[in-house]
Amino acid sequence: MLLYLEADDEITTVVRRLRESEGGSVVLVAPGRAKALASSVALRLLARIAADEGRAVALVADATTRSLASEAGIATYASVADAEQGVAAELAPPTRAQIHVVQGDEPTASVTVPRRSARADETRAVAVTVASAARPVRRLPWLAVAAAIAAPLLAAGVAVALVAPAATIRVAPQAEVVGPIDYVLTLTPDVLSGTLRSTTTGRASGKYTDLTPAAGVVVFQNFNVYAVDVPAGTQVAAGQIVFATTEAITVPPGSLTPSGRIQSGDQAAAAVAANPGPTGNVAAGAINQVVDPALDARLQGFPQNGQPRVSNPDPTAGGKEASGPQIKKEDVDAATAANRKDLDAQLTKALGEQSGRLAPASSPLAPVITVAKGLVGTRDRPTFELSGTLAYDHRSVAIAEVDAAATERLVGDAAAIRAGTELLADTVQVTPGEVSVAGDRLRVQTQVTAQAAPALEAGTVRDRVAGLSTDAARSALEGYGSVDVKLWPGWVTAVPTLAWRIEVIIEPVRRQ
Repeated sequence: MLLYLEADDEITTVVRRLRESEGGSVVLVAPGRAKALASSVALRLLARIAADEGRAVALVADATTRSLASEAGIATYASVADAEQGVAAELAPPTRAQIHVVQGDEPTASVTVPRRSARADETRAVAVTVASAARPVRRLPWLAVAAAIAAPLLAAGVAVALVAPAATIRVAPQAEVVGPIDYVLTLTPDVLSGTLRSTTTGRASGKYTDLTPAAGVVVFQNFNVYAVDVPAGTQVAAGQIVFATTEAITVPPGSLTPSGRIQSGDQAAAAVAANPGPTGNVAAGAINQVVDPALDARLQGFPQNGQPRVSNPDPTAGGKEASGPQIKKEDVDAATAANRKDLDAQLTKALGEQSGRLAPASSPLAPVITVAKGLVGTRDRPTFELSGTLAYDHRSVAIAEVDAAATERLVGDAAAIRAGTELLADTVQVTPGEVSVAGDRLRVQTQVTAQAAPALEAGTVRDRVAGLSTDAARSALEGYGSVDVKLWPGWVTAVPTLAWRIEVIIEPVRRQ
């Protein structure tokens, strides 16, 4: 995949576009002097983040940027066509001046030789004198003379090299800790928002039971010579099944028949079964007992009377039992919890993987779940439905982007890195802190630590120690790290002044 960069793109922008791109391999096409790729630290950072993301990154850029990218371990190409063909860009070999020799009749001839000037696209003429082919020059005597002169000089040089004082300077640069430094970053977040909906079916676990008492009419029979009052609530029975009158009545007295028998005085009263349910439905004539003994005796009239004092001419009816499902509060609570769980699962899916991201701390989102008024206690509904919604507005930023932005701040912080040292890009550690909302952006508190090593070159070391004593040489280099100075031969007390007699060995940086 090709990503074309702008000249003023920041390294954070490049990292964001790299992370958002599709595919495992990405070729960055940079214009000349791209700001984001102008330093080796930025390129090493890009290579590090690409490795963390599991992406293969290559670069199409100018020669200078390609050279820096190669040092950072990033594949480079000279053109998009090369990148598409997978041909690695190579630095062009240096241009060499061409010398054209012209032979003629004259003993010598002056010719023009193009020579590379300070600017790569300019040449200037240089006169070269060559021998003419027509009149050969006798060179052999001169060569012999030169050889005769050079031989003693060479021997002398070898002798000097064998006996001239020499020094070996071994420097083990020591890295120094940078920070911790606090930076506040303001970054553009990724925003995920929307409204989730869920409908949950609940089930009624309760059960209701309705019992209706049986009712009918009972007739009291009075065999006494005077009227008898029967108050409301008087209990009569059919075996073990008890009924109670619902009205007060007066039963008239009995009368003597011509045959000498006593004809009872009768009075009807409404009665209801004391216990509700179908057991109160009794047949006609089943009710034959007055429960109150005193009232029964008054109605009996005389002890020998064995006639019943109460009866039901018709069956009692209406006693029944009705039952069914009923919604309980626990049922509504369980359905509400299930609805909330479903909305939470939808939210997790909508937000995706958040382990590598930072977001502001916030209270748990509260879904809106609608419960119909009077739902609890509703009968004859085995199931019911609850509907809920959850609105969300989630803002987050990738930790990799925070690392890149904080590292860029450190690289550009002139006060953070001591003069004469270079930042070790792979030692940068970014610790994110509090994340808060700042308008449409996120503010991220960070703390950054790193290590920096002395910017050390062999030529610089030679210049600093030439002509110094052993102790003075160590003191001159003590700011670079561990220093070992060896002089040869043993009687030498100072570092030679001849640069070519000073061997400088720079060991790998010792890190903290």
